Formats: sequence, structure tokens, C-alpha cells
Amino acid sequence: MKIALSGSSGSIGTLLKKYLAKEHNISTISFRGKQDINEEMLVNRNDVLIHLASLNANLTSDSDRLLELDIAKNAIKYCKKNEIKSLIFFSTSQVYGSESLKDKPFKETDPCHSKTLYSLAKLDCEIFLSQECKENNINLIILRLCPFIDIKSNSKIAFLGKLAKNLKISIEFSKANINTRSFLTERNLYLIIDGVLNLIRKSDLLLHEKINIGDRGQVSTNEIVNAIAAAYSIKPIRIRVPKIFELITSKMPVIRNLYQNLTSNHAVDVNLAEVTLGIKLLQTKQSILND
Repeated sequence: MKIALSGSSGSIGTLLKKYLAKEHNISTISFRGKQDINEEMLVNRNDVLIHLASLNANLTSDSDRLLELDIAKNAIKYCKKNEIKSLIFFSTSQVYGSESLKDKPFKETDPCHSKTLYSLAKLDCEIFLSQECKENNINLIILRLCPFIDIKSNSKIAFLGKLAKNLKISIEFSKANINTRSFLTERNLYLIIDGVLNLIRKSDLLLHEKINIGDRGQVSTNEIVNAIAAAYSIKPIRIRVPKIFELITSKMPVIRNLYQNLTSNHAVDVNLAEVTLGIKLLQTKQSILND
């Protein structure tokens, strides 16, 4: 297939560009800072646009939220101008809200309660793209992405994993031993994108799907940190943070958000992804240990 890829310089974009180039014709495109889609953005007639471009952590104000929507508008203009009939949009599972109920992972049918600027901006884009794609007969697959685990990245989880690797210590919070979180690992990313492309290739009907994407099952924060350490063949010394210290530091403004991110529940149901895409996803620890 001929695939246009936006956001190819990000962590996921870099991986997808390299992976998809093995079997597909890949061209990269940037939508940032473009006021209009001009002739320079015309390329070989692609079959699919994978839209990953986003401000991500740089999204800090209402004006940034509007800019994120402008990027999505340029993606649609690009599809129209190049007669692209399929769009894959990477959204976020945060559109459901920051925290899920214990033992009740988010499903695609659940209402959205976005709270952060980032998730609100992604939901804005979902609504806009849904309307535009229906009006222009463009296949739309919205992938609601769980936090992506790349043990080489600078994410909070990866940082704790690197502590386990380099210092041979594992810092454990009591709540992070019982919380449930969903992640997406590299192996499952490839399974999912292959499944989506196969769905587009085989379908004779106009597609309009919202799909949670992540690993099968959920894990606690402490489990994922120890899995990363195990991937490096390290058995770290476990240091349990005293509950009183957790209570005090969790009230401090500087640490509160970090503590909440590491100890809260945020789980999604991926059954629809497996059924719709015809794939069998790996569990998080299994995927990390097999990389």
C-alpha cells in the first residue's frame, strides 16, 4: 500500500516508519505551521494517511488546543487534495477521563469525560474528523491509544525502569502495587497497525471505527517497572516507600501529578480491537520480556 505518515519524527512515528517501510511505500508529511495545503503537499496518490502529528506535551494552552485542531483540518485537506480514501487517526484513551474504576476498564461505548488540555484537543479532533470523513466518504479509524511503553524513552515509567537497570533498585509505592493500568508495547503496536491496514484493504463498506488500542490485560505500575528490569536481566533491590511518606509527598503540588500518574487506575478494554482487527494481543509483561 502507499501510505502517507504525519508525525514521523515522534517515538511512535519513528517506529512505524521503519516497520511499515518493509512492506509498504511510505512518504512523510508535516502539517504543522501550514496555513493551507498547497501544491507542494501533493504527492503520489496514497491509499492511506496515518495521522500521528500532535503537539503532545507542548500542548499547554487553549491556543495550543486550537492549533491541534488546525493540524487535523490540514490532514483532512490533504486527504481531499490527494484523493486519499482512508485516514487512521491516533487519539488517546485519556478522552474517557484520567482514571477508570477498579475492575471496570473503559470501553468504546463509554462516555468521554476529557479533563486535560491534551485529551480535550484529541476529542475535538475526533469530532471534527468524524464529521468530515462521513461527508467526504473517507474511511476513518480512530485509535484511542494507551500510554506507549518504550523502555528507551524518557517517560515516567521508563525512567523508573532505568533506575532498576542502572542502579539495581526498584522504587515501589504501596498504591502502585494494586492499581490497574493499560499500556501499549511495540510488538502490539505492529500487530494493531497491520490489522487496521488489512481491515481497510478488505472492506467494501465505508469504515467509521473508534477502537481502544493497548496490550491485553492490565498491570500495576510496580509490575511494569519490574518487567522492564527483567527485560534487562536485572533483579533490582525493591525499596518500598513508607505509606506516611507517600501521604505527605502526594499532597505536595510538585509531586502530586507524578504520584497520581504512577498510582491511579487507567485501564481499557481491548476486546473490540481483537475482534474487529482479527488479532491476538500480547500481555504487557509478555510483550516486554519477548522484545
